Amino acid sequence: MNKRVCQLVSLDEALVRCHLTQIAQQSLSYLVVEECVGSTNDEVMGLRNKISKLPEGSFVACVANQQSAGRGRNGRDWVSPANANIYMSTGFHMMGVDVQKINGLSLLAGVAIAKYLHRIGLSPQIKWPNDILIDEKKLAGVLIDSRISADSLYVVVGIGLNVDMPEEAASEIAQPWTDLCRVLSESNDKIDRNLLVAGLLDSIIVSFLEYAHAGFDSFVEDWKKYDLLSGREVVVVTQAGDQAGKVIGLEENFALRVVVNEVEQVFYAADVKLKL
Repeated sequence: MNKRVCQLVSLDEALVRCHLTQIAQQSLSYLVVEECVGSTNDEVMGLRNKISKLPEGSFVACVANQQSAGRGRNGRDWVSPANANIYMSTGFHMMGVDVQKINGLSLLAGVAIAKYLHRIGLSPQIKWPNDILIDEKKLAGVLIDSRISADSLYVVVGIGLNVDMPEEAASEIAQPWTDLCRVLSESNDKIDRNLLVAGLLDSIIVSFLEYAHAGFDSFVEDWKKYDLLSGREVVVVTQAGDQAGKVIGLEENFALRVVVNEVEQVFYAADVKLKL
């Protein structure tokens, strides 16, 4: 898809707050917009003592125009050029550590992002556990960091979303990718990142509040709606080597079920590629 020329609105904390819904405004106790940080996840992880003093259900967030040490899953670098994309992280405490709830957080983050992108007119796909694709090209990624204490779990949800990725920076990306300037309708030549950040924060906050109360059950149909892999032939990349198979769904603990050589296997952490 050809890329249009896009005009990006500069990030501004006051504008982000202005676009938030009432429930997000009430729940977001701390928001900072920075020009450049090492990693927004690291910045928000550093706030865990601050948020521990806030009422349950409070969230903190950091948004940056650039990251000098952005991180993706499995220790990969996240390409984070200035004045181009969205790099943001949200942190909150979950009281009472339920292992089953912890396992579902990664999928929930993908669902929350996909639901927002669907609302703005896109057709997102989720590649287990939480990569966001458009037409099987990666638009956004999620990095979950967490710390467990005696009575609570502190969760940081990091989101990197391509808005206007420069070609020179994209040369470092080792997979098919896209950005909003390529996939939004031609009427959207001006893209307001403040509105996008607010929409993502809204969806994350509302989804995680519901999840803390009721678990993943209310998100199952959303997952099925956006799931890219079920029924597809894939290659699962693990430390033990690549394995080709067919995805048949999820385990109750959100692991991926794949039939490999007529034998069902369950993968808890792996890279999955669609088989060409």
